[in-house]
Amino acid sequence: MLCAAWERYIEDVLLDSARYLSVNLDSPKTLPKDVQKTIAKEIKKDDHELRCLDLAGDGWKDFYLEKIEEETDRINTPKSSVVDDLFKRFVGLPDLSTNWTAGANKIDDFVKARGEIAHTGSEATYIRIGNLTDYQDIVIQTVVETDLYLANHLQPLSTNGKTPWRRRTRID
Repeated sequence: MLCAAWERYIEDVLLDSARYLSVNLDSPKTLPKDVQKTIAKEIKKDDHELRCLDLAGDGWKDFYLEKIEEETDRINTPKSSVVDDLFKRFVGLPDLSTNWTAGANKIDDFVKARGEIAHTGSEATYIRIGNLTDYQDIVIQTVVETDLYLANHLQPLSTNGKTPWRRRTRID
């Protein structure tokens, strides 16, 4: 359940970040370069020969959000490498996991333990309550750090300079 919540958080905060950018930017040319490249690559992959016309006006915003929703639907193992890739391609934030105090390995170990339970059932390594509590603390701290880091990344990209959400340094 904790891993499902972590996965849902990653999906939601990625979409919230993209929505913030799409509302607060007037042109796709003001998106971070990695995001521009992702949109260009995705439009080239589309089989519909007139799909590029959908980008006119504010159409780029719908296309951008549509591609993120497609990608988040495919997440099933929210390890650091998956998270880093998504945030680089869709928000222009490279190496998000390097900002996690616990480190990428702790999140990866947690996700791996969940995968082991899901795929091997009763043969999986027993997770003691202490380990579960540690995982919970790591996930909470990582969420707080991710929120803060994303808010600090997104704010200067906006035309209005407003933060996308309230910045927290801890869970209240």
